Amino acid sequence: MSMRFTGLRRSRRVSVVPALLVATVLTTSLAACGSSDAGEADGDAPASGDLTTQEQLKPDYETDQEIRALLPASVQDSGVLKAALSAGNPPLTIPGKTANTVAGVIPDLQSAIAQILGVEIEGSIYPTTASQLLALDSKRVDIAFSTNSDTRERQATYQFVDYFKSNYILAVQGDNVGEMKSWEDLCGGGYGSVKGSIDIIDQMNESCTDAGKDAPEVSYFEDVPALLLAAKSGRIDTFFTPSSYVVWGKANGETIDQIDPPTPADTFYGFTVSKDGDQIAEAVLAALEKLVADGYYEKALERWNLEDGQMTPGINIGDQSAMFG
Repeated sequence: MSMRFTGLRRSRRVSVVPALLVATVLTTSLAACGSSDAGEADGDAPASGDLTTQEQLKPDYETDQEIRALLPASVQDSGVLKAALSAGNPPLTIPGKTANTVAGVIPDLQSAIAQILGVEIEGSIYPTTASQLLALDSKRVDIAFSTNSDTRERQATYQFVDYFKSNYILAVQGDNVGEMKSWEDLCGGGYGSVKGSIDIIDQMNESCTDAGKDAPEVSYFEDVPALLLAAKSGRIDTFFTPSSYVVWGKANGETIDQIDPPTPADTFYGFTVSKDGDQIAEAVLAALEKLVADGYYEKALERWNLEDGQMTPGINIGDQSAMFG
């Protein structure tokens, strides 16, 4: 069975992970010696088990002069890499302990990358993908350390240093947890979708029919909060979402679990640079490859319960993901 994704607006990533509202653009300087909450946990500190209070890793890398030499001369001379940050896709990015900091997996990776490159990351929080891309277009920033999906359309204008495979699943909550164990159990039940979002309802319909079961009953919602309210109140049984949503829900004590869809579904997240940002992309990729080679990358993802998102980083390799388009 081929995988088709319906209702996908190519102009922007639409996710059923709720964005955290940020009232203003906040500016912060993240030193090369650590992440937004650097100094609170050393590199060997154990994970807390509670992602809502998890302390950041504190990497201890020396500048790699060969990798640093890949950066544009202007960045090498200034020692500063200007970045768009986000805080709305936990536990990859989470609001930090103060208004102008970010926590989560990406800051753990970002701080180590900064050390390897021998630069200071001067970051500003941009609440949406669109605002981050506009900041790149206007040259206000050199890179977006965020959860932007690598898509065919975006590759026409930007480059992606792909670092994370976001696996999409069917979420179940409340009384459905433990009762519904496979996608077949969801046939004939209530399926929720945000209008215009990434969806697999066509695949669910086809798979349920092939299994001799009723197709799901679909309810469409205008926005994410409405869908989540319907799920938590039991008006729908499932919805399609990145697995990180379930990870974060469990971290917050919710009764929530995930079911694999009929066909594997994933998209690659990439640190984003302009189309002409080859040197920055190559330098960041080289730093990431070093983090993979020495185990730091794996450690960071496992620390935040996102080990299923591990991948071999690369530039513009989104076409290797199931939902590339």
